[in-house]
Order: sequence, then C-alpha cells, then structure tokens
Amino acid sequence: MKPRWKIPILFALLVPVPLLIFATLSLHVVSVLESHERSRLSLEIEQSFFAHQYKTKPSVFCGSRLKSFIKWFQNSSDPISKLPNLQSKIQQKWNFRPDPYVFDSSGKLATPLSIPLPYRFAFQNLWKHLSEKPSHDAPLPKEDRKIFEVLFGSSFSISDWRGSENSILEVRFAGTDGFLIWSGFRGRRGGGIILVVRKIPDFFSILSSLAFSMTKENLVLFLSAGRNRFRCFGAPVPNGMQEIAQIMDKENAKEKFFENLLVRKEEILIRGNGPTNQLGETAIYFGRIIPPASIILSRKLLFAITLLLLFLSTVAFRKLGQPGQNVALSIKFKLIFLFIYSLAVSSAGTFFLGFNLLDDRRKVLGENVLRMAKEELTALDSSFIVERRRFTELCGKIRMRVFSGKNNPGSLELYLNGLLREKQLMHFEIRDLLGNLILPKERTATLESLGHFFDAFAKIAIFQTLTDRLASSEGVDFKMPDSKTREIIEGSELGFAAILSARNTPHPVNVSESQLLWYWDTNAKIRSQVAFITLIQSASSMQKSFLERQLPAGLVPGKNGIFKFALSQNASIRFPPDLKMGKTIISLLEKISISGRQIQSTVMMKGKDFLIIGQPGENLRDFFLFALIPVTEIAEAVKFLKYGVFLCVGSGILVALFIGSILSDHFLVPIGQLKRGMVALQRREVDYRVLVSSPDEFGELAQAFNLMIEDLKEMELAKIVQKSLVPSNLPEIPGYQVILKNMVANDLGGDYCDILPMPNGRFLFVIGDVTGHGVGAALGMALAKAVTFRFAREGDDPDVLLNRLNRILFEAFHRKKMMTFFAAVLSPETGIVRYSSAGHPFPYRKLSDGRVEEISQPSLPLGTGFGKSSYKSAEFEMNRGETLLFITDGLAEGTNKSNDQFGFETIRRTLGVESSENPENLLYNLFESFWAFKGNRELEDDLTVLILRRKSLNG
Repeated sequence: MKPRWKIPILFALLVPVPLLIFATLSLHVVSVLESHERSRLSLEIEQSFFAHQYKTKPSVFCGSRLKSFIKWFQNSSDPISKLPNLQSKIQQKWNFRPDPYVFDSSGKLATPLSIPLPYRFAFQNLWKHLSEKPSHDAPLPKEDRKIFEVLFGSSFSISDWRGSENSILEVRFAGTDGFLIWSGFRGRRGGGIILVVRKIPDFFSILSSLAFSMTKENLVLFLSAGRNRFRCFGAPVPNGMQEIAQIMDKENAKEKFFENLLVRKEEILIRGNGPTNQLGETAIYFGRIIPPASIILSRKLLFAITLLLLFLSTVAFRKLGQPGQNVALSIKFKLIFLFIYSLAVSSAGTFFLGFNLLDDRRKVLGENVLRMAKEELTALDSSFIVERRRFTELCGKIRMRVFSGKNNPGSLELYLNGLLREKQLMHFEIRDLLGNLILPKERTATLESLGHFFDAFAKIAIFQTLTDRLASSEGVDFKMPDSKTREIIEGSELGFAAILSARNTPHPVNVSESQLLWYWDTNAKIRSQVAFITLIQSASSMQKSFLERQLPAGLVPGKNGIFKFALSQNASIRFPPDLKMGKTIISLLEKISISGRQIQSTVMMKGKDFLIIGQPGENLRDFFLFALIPVTEIAEAVKFLKYGVFLCVGSGILVALFIGSILSDHFLVPIGQLKRGMVALQRREVDYRVLVSSPDEFGELAQAFNLMIEDLKEMELAKIVQKSLVPSNLPEIPGYQVILKNMVANDLGGDYCDILPMPNGRFLFVIGDVTGHGVGAALGMALAKAVTFRFAREGDDPDVLLNRLNRILFEAFHRKKMMTFFAAVLSPETGIVRYSSAGHPFPYRKLSDGRVEEISQPSLPLGTGFGKSSYKSAEFEMNRGETLLFITDGLAEGTNKSNDQFGFETIRRTLGVESSENPENLLYNLFESFWAFKGNRELEDDLTVLILRRKSLNG
C-alpha cells in the first residue's frame, strides 16, 4: 500500500501534467496550422480576385474572344458561308459583335460584301500596308495617312500596328471607341483577317458573360451602391447578407484599395476584397464562399479530447487506488511509460520554446531580406534619374556643335543620324530663322503626324526668344501660325506653355501611350544659319538602354544574394534578355499591373524555392521591377540557432536515458534468470526448468518457457517438415531462368513453393500460404505438397488441382485452416501459361516493353468448403523477355517500426524500374528495399519469392 499522501502527487504527475503538456503543444500546433490555412485562403482569394478583375477589363475580355474567333476561322474549311449565323450566336453569347474583314491569298477583301465603299477601300488599303511589313520605318503616303486618321483617329501609327499582329488594339473607329485585331493566316501567304469591335461591351455585359466561370469557383462579385443596395454576380450568396452589406459599406467609406472582410454564418466563411474600383457611386467587391476548413473546428475537438482523457484518467486512477485492488502492471508497460514520461517532461518545454524561437527568427530574417530587396528595387528605379542627366548633357553637346557653325549640314546630319542609329536620339530638327527645316530632309513615319505641331511650336519659340535677331534681319518674311494653333500652344490647359517658357532643358511629354523627353533651344547668333533646334528621345528607349547596362544577360545575384530583373507590361521585353519565366511570374505581373502596388509571392525556379517581390517602376514607368530571394539564404541564417535547439533537446533526452537506465537496474535479476534459461534452450537441454514464482510477467514467462522446453522435440519435427516444402534444387527449363528465395519467420509458418516437371515437357509452378503459424500450418502445407506431387504426374489443368485441394483441406480442417494458392502450368516451347488462383496475392507480369501488369483472378482461399467454390483456369502467352514474379503475403505485409507495410505498390514499382535481363539483380534489389524499409532482419511471416523469366533472342 502506498501512503495516502503520495496518491494526489502521483495522480498530478500521471494525469494533469501530461494532459497539460499535450494540450499546450497541440494548441500551439493548431494555431500555427490555422494561421497557415488562413494565409492560404487569403492568397487563393487574392489570386481569384486579380484574375477575374483582369478578365473584366474590356480589352482582355474582347481580346481573348477575338483570338479564339481567329483560331476558329483559320481551322474552318468554309468559314465565310457560316459568318452570318456565327455572328448572331456571338452577339448572344459574348454581348458584343465583331465585324470581320477577311482577305484571300491575293490580299483582296472577300467579306463582308455589304460594307460601304469608302470603308471597303480603307480596309483594303490598310491590309496592304499591314501585310507588306517593310523592314524600315517607311512613311505612309499622305492620302492613305489622311484616310486612316479620319477612320481611326490622329494617333494612328502604321508602324505600331505592323508590330502588333494578334494583339488587341484600342482604336476610335468612325468617332467611337472600339477594338481591333489583325492576323495573317498560317500557310496562306497574303491572306488574313481584321476584326473590329465598334461598340465596347459595358461592365455589366462582361460580368454576365463571366458569371458562369465565377459560379464554378464559388466566387461572388458584389456591386454596392450604398445603403445595403447590392447586385451580385456568380455564386449564390448565403444568409447573413445584411451583415455583409453593413461591413462592406463601412469599408467602402474608408476608401481603401484592398480590405479583407470576414463574416461567419453557420458553416459559411465569406472573405471579400474591396473596394477596388468605382463605377460612379458603385463600389466593386470580390469574395469567395468557402466552407470552413477542418482546422477551424480542431480547437473544439482538441478541447473535447483533453476533457475526455482527463475524465477517463481520473476514473481509472480512482479505481486503481481503491483498497483491495491489486493490479499487476506489466514490466514492459512500466519501463515504456516511465521512459516516455521522463523524456516528455524534459523535452517538451525545450521543443516548444525552440520551435517558437526558430519561427520568430525565420520571420525576422525574412522581413529583413524583403526590406533589403525593396531597397534594391527602389535604388535601381532611382538610379534612372542619372540616365536623364546624361541625356541633358548629350543635348548640351549637340547644341554647342550645332550652334557653333563649324560643321556643314552634311556632317551634322551624319553625326545626328549616327545618334539615331545608336538609339541615343529618337528625332531631331534643325531650323532656320523662318522656322523652315534644315535637317532632317525627311521626317520618319513615327512623328510624321506631329509635323504641323512641331512647325507651329518652332515658329512661336523663335518669335518669343529671337526678337532682336528677327528685327535686325532685313527682308525676312516671318509668318506666325494661325490664332487657334497659337492659343493651344501658348495656353496653360495642355501644358505646352510651361515647355515654351523653359528652354535648354528636357521636358517629359506624353504622346499617345508613350513618354518622350523633349529638348529645344534657339540660337541668337545673327550670322548663323541655324536658329532653332529640337531633340526628342523616347523614355522607353532610354529605359531599355539603362536596363541593358544594369541587368545584363544571365540572372546573376547581387552581393546580398538577391536576383533582380525587369519586365514590360506584357512581358514581351525583359531584362536580363535571356530570362525564362513561368506562370507564377506572369500572374504576379498581372496583379501588379492591375493593382499598381507592390506585391510579394513565392516561386520555384530550377528546382529551388524563392521569395519574389515586384513593384511598378516610378521612374522606369514602362517596366515592372522584380527581386528574387533564395529561401535557402534564410535557412542558412537560422542553421546555427537550430543546432543550439537540437543541443538542448539532446541534453534532455540524455537525462531521460539516464533515468531510464537507473530504473532498468531494478529488473535485471529476474531477467538474468530468464537469460540463463535461454542459454539452456540454445544447448537443447530439455530437462532444464526456470524457477521464478512472482505473480507478474516474469512468472508467466517462466511457465511459458518450461512449456516451450516440453514442446521442443515437436517443434524440431515440424521445422523439418516445413523445410521440405521448398525445393533446394530447381529444375532447368530451356530458354528460361528460374530463381527462388524462401525465408522462414521465427514462428512455424506455412509457405509452400514448388516447381515440378509434368508430362509433355511442361512444368508446374505452385506457391501457397496456410493461415496461421505453428505445427498445424506446417502439416497443412505438407498435405498440399503430397496432393500436388500426385497431380504433377497426371498432367492436367491447374483448376483441377485447386478444386481437389479445396475438398481435401475442408475435410481435414473444417475451415479451421485455410490456404491461399496459385498454380501455373508452363509450356516452355510456346510460352503458354495456364493458371488458376485461390485467394493468393496476384503475381506480377513485366512485359518486354517495361509495363507491369497483375495476373488477376479474384477467388476464395482453399478450405472454404467443398462444392461452395469452383476454381477456373485461364491462360496467357509469355513472350520473350517477359518476367513473372510470384510472392507470398509475407513480403508485402512486412512492417517497419511505424507499423507501415512494405506494400504491393512498392513491389510493383521495383519490378518496373529493374531490368528484366538479370533476375538476380531484381531479387537482390527487391530484398535490399525490403530490409531498408523494415530497419531490422525480423520477419513477421514466412516470405517466398519466385521469379520466372523467358530469355530474349539475344540471351
């Protein structure tokens, strides 16, 4: 009897303390997992949000459909005849209707026939210029240019359109906004199609078309007009709409770009994002309806399990502690429990603190690396300012050279054209005192449409800055532009007045969708022919030149291990130029393009994980800047801290081992007596008895040992019978290779395998396994072998053998023993194999082309009952180079320390990867994998493997 005061202490140590440790660690794990799950859900919703917001852009919505239209048109045999019917269907499905202009192989407009003649002439002429694709930037004829500017607006540029095949173009067609896409036909030189969308579908039409895809993804799009007025697209919204509306209206009032909303209603989790855009007074929100993840319910489940364990432990402890209760606990249980308990107490706290420490350290390092990456990108973007200074210096050098008068027009033109070829300049103009062009002699098509504006600006600048020179020049007929043009240039509405008032400095100017740097100055020298100079450079060209120097070919990390690269809007231009991108980077580029803000994610490149951060360029406005950070850098930084944690945990384990060694000393005496008995058993001393009378497992072991000595002779006899079940010498079969491997477990088992000759040169292959162990199993197999030997002399189909064995085993054991069995009869010359199975694991057949198949024939084991099971035979032809693998379940059901089974799939996979030319290697590698999986050489069941291979023609 234990003293009464020890019982509460023992109860506290054995029940609440372990449960408290279990609950604390489990709650922490649940919290971490829940955090990861929420992050995953947020990322998933954010990806859907950006993807669908991108799809709602009219250019993207129309562009994807127009491209599919072109693809259908190219693959259709007679598309022109189907156009009217197709256009009406498109109108119903897409909510917009494209006008197709189709050109045959000669470049002649073939459809539609009903368009007005001016349009017909314009598109015929447009296709001529698009399909020619000259190598140089040739200007359009003035007549054609005027027609196209009237039709598509003054910003029309044939050079831009030539380089935009299969790309959506935003145009103004006949005074209305629309889209245009053109493409040449594959395999039909000169032929192609131009698609024009005259009326852009509105936002609601696009949402209606996308509603089906949003429903499939459980995505909901809310249009909030305030005061709980909502319109929804996509998946149906659950109950609680009023609460959702109130939260969204509240967030809308904050005018934040991206705000997470979380509403729980029964089993629905709604997570929305918004507001993202404004349609008048209407805000747009995206959200996804997600069933609650199991991790959300795990807290309640963990709490319930802890209370249940506490209740059961208390009841059990009270029952064991009652007077008169004499419970004999096993020695194994005592040792394992004390060891685990001491190990848990000493290690749990260290694990818990170490896990938190490593996690916090990893987060801090990750934030530091991200901060450095952001600083790197900001520094790269800011350094572009130096490039603008270089352009200013270049303009000053050109100005001095032009105004000096030391160079004739020919050398000046040669010098300036060289700068054009080197892309240091996009355009230049040198004018005389009347504003007439001296150089260039002919404008390029890129700025041809702006020629009238440049002429007017130059004359106004000369008039304002060279008053004295004009006054001193006799006979000069200087003509100012018309009053309307002067009002536009000198007025402050369009910003040209600021440019006009500041000479000798570059000015950023937006022309169409491009930004230009515009430099101009005038020359006050009276004797000089030159009076005005204009220099224009494309900001995009400057950015490309800058990034070529900063990000050369080859993705090379910086000093801090961070990789940097830059992409254009559609990723068609990239720096370094040899950068290879995956879908993750393209998706991130789209998100940044839509949101206009900095976004970070993860990506895998060349088998390694990277953190990636991207942001739009502020100075490099035509590009998006990215930084890649190897995750291994963070792992290396926490490596030494991890070693310290492992050292602390190892110290705790050593303490636990020390305590366990002390406790084990108290059990060495009875174990020593049993050991001496085992030595006597090894010597076959059948008269030796172990004298242990304690009422625990030691006493039970002593009684079992004494009974085992008495059964020794019987067991020896049974082992002799068992060894005879597997042949020691295998017959030689011409043209075939046979390998057999049998391993016996510690207990007597019942594996049987044999290869017996039959009449007419055939051979019988049998393999079987009796349920259970011991003498009965071994004798059952001996009975099966006797029946098999007799059958081999008769030479019949294998199903006859199985039906005969089934009847005999049932009469002998009356279902107390059953047996799995597989029999196959091989005709060596033809390769025909007739087989029959009785519940045995299916053999594997490896074909000559490397595929692996199961020889499946579902059936019941032998001994289930006479007349209740009829076994059938089947056959197949074993071709040259094929291999058959027969096994017993001892191989597949072998377990490791974690009680995991080796498994049939592992056997099949090993057979699939091994060469069929050498069965010895297959057997060796199969057992190597098996022992490596188990981790020890102890078998739970007998194990038999039989390999039959038909040799190929070359051996």
